Amino acid sequence: METAKELIDREVVVVKDWWKKTVTFFKHLGNVLLIAIALVAGFFIGYYYFVFIDKTAHRSPMKEIRTIRTTSIAISERNELLLLNRATGDYTVYQDSVGMAIFNMYAQTKYNQVNNPAPAPTVTKTK
Repeated sequence: METAKELIDREVVVVKDWWKKTVTFFKHLGNVLLIAIALVAGFFIGYYYFVFIDKTAHRSPMKEIRTIRTTSIAISERNELLLLNRATGDYTVYQDSVGMAIFNMYAQTKYNQVNNPAPAPTVTKTK
């Protein structure tokens, strides 16, 4: 038969073993929760960045009227159309097909002006 001291020692060992397992479990759980919280926070930061911070992404370039005094026009070496804001230095890049379409419309207008000049206005004298 076991003595009271041996029973107490065995229970102390069981409690210490249980305590080690519990502490180890919560350490692993804490690590997993920390990684999960970091992933969720990263997702929300990435998702809401454009909503709260980047307001220029939602501005349509078609709603903005640009005049020749405030805008410069250029063509890149890849035939992309560049519209440059002279005051701020901001620019918008359009793909090559847009630049070519605008150039062709402008060239057609100039061609028609040269080949089909508008008749001179007639002046009538009134008495």
